[in-house]
Amino acid sequence: MSLPSTILRLTSALFMVALSLLDHSKSFRPSALLSAYLFLTALFDAVQARTLFLASETKSQYVYCGVFTATLVYKILLLLLEARQKSRWMATNAAERSPEETCGIFSLGVFLWLNKIFVDGYSKVLTIADLYPLDTALRGQMLHERFSEHLDYSRLEGDKSGLLKALIRTLVVPLLLPIPARLALLGFTLSQPFFVQSLIRHLSKPQPDQNAGYGLIGASMLIYSGIAISMSLCW
Repeated sequence: MSLPSTILRLTSALFMVALSLLDHSKSFRPSALLSAYLFLTALFDAVQARTLFLASETKSQYVYCGVFTATLVYKILLLLLEARQKSRWMATNAAERSPEETCGIFSLGVFLWLNKIFVDGYSKVLTIADLYPLDTALRGQMLHERFSEHLDYSRLEGDKSGLLKALIRTLVVPLLLPIPARLALLGFTLSQPFFVQSLIRHLSKPQPDQNAGYGLIGASMLIYSGIAISMSLCW
C-alpha cells in the first residue's frame, strides 16, 4: 500500500463526518452501517499498523506508518462519537421513546440499553411506570397507517394474494433486517472449525510463532464476540 492510497483513505474518512451529520438529522438511531464499517476497518487497520511499524526501516516508511496511524486514530474517534446515543439531541421528548430506538448497533448487540432497568429492578420492585415506552414502530396506530397506505381496495378484487402483498409491503423492512445479522452469524459459526484447526496446528509446533499466537487471540475474540452480537441482533 502506497502513501497516496493512505492519504486517500484519510480523505475518505473526513467525508464520513458529512455523512454522519446527514444521518444525524434524518434518523433517531446512530448509523448502523457507518458504525459497522468504522469498527471493522479500524480493527483490521490496527493489526496492519502494528505490522507496518515492525517492518519499517527507512524514514519514508516511518512517515507512511505515521499517516496510516493518524487515519486509524481518526477512525476510532469518529467511531466513538458515532456510537453515542442520540436522545439528548432529539427534537422530540426523549421520554416518549424507548432507548432501543436511539442507541447504536453496539448497544443493541450487547443489550446495553437495558442496564438501567436491570439496576432499577435490583433495587426496587418494578412498576408499569418504570418500564420503557413501546417502540414507535410497534404501535398499532403507526402500523395501521402504514398498512392503509399499501392497501388498495380496487386491486384486491380478484387477487387472492392481494392482502398478503399489502402485508409484505408494510413489513418489508422488519422482514429483511434480520438477514444481514443471520448471514454474519452463519459466517462466524462456519469459521470456528478453521480457527480450531489453525490453533491446533499452531500449538503442535515445537516453537510457536509469537506473532501468530497474537493473531489467533484476536481471531478468537472476533469470532466469539461476533457470534454473540450477531445472534442478539438477529433476534
